[in-house]
Amino acid sequence: MKNSRYFKVDNQLRLEQIIRSLSIRANAEILGRAFQGHAAVRQITQNNHQILSIAAKNLELETRARLLPEEKLEASLLLGDEQTIEELLQEEKSGIAEKRRQYLYRQAPTRNKIV
Repeated sequence: MKNSRYFKVDNQLRLEQIIRSLSIRANAEILGRAFQGHAAVRQITQNNHQILSIAAKNLELETRARLLPEEKLEASLLLGDEQTIEELLQEEKSGIAEKRRQYLYRQAPTRNKIV
C-alpha cells in the first residue's frame, strides 16, 4: 500500500482487457464491481505486478487523490480542533481539491458534534 497511486481516467489508455487477463478474478460485467467490498484489496503475483507497472508507465497521475492522514484528521474533528485541521490542510494543500478543502474547513468541524 505504501506505493499506491491513483490515475486519471479521462483521456487515458483503457486497461480493462489487461486487468481482466490477470490471475485475479475480475469477472463482473462492469469491471469496477469486481473490486468492491471484500474483493477491493487483493494480493497479486509478481508477474501481474510487472504487467500493471508496464501498462501504467505512461498514465497520468490523479493529483487530487492524495490522502490525508485519517487518524490525525478524525481525532482533530472529534476534538473540534479547528487549528490542527487547518494546519493539516495547509501541509497537504497541493493534493486536495478546492471543493474538498472548503468542506473540511467549514462543514467537517461542525459535523456530528458531541453533545
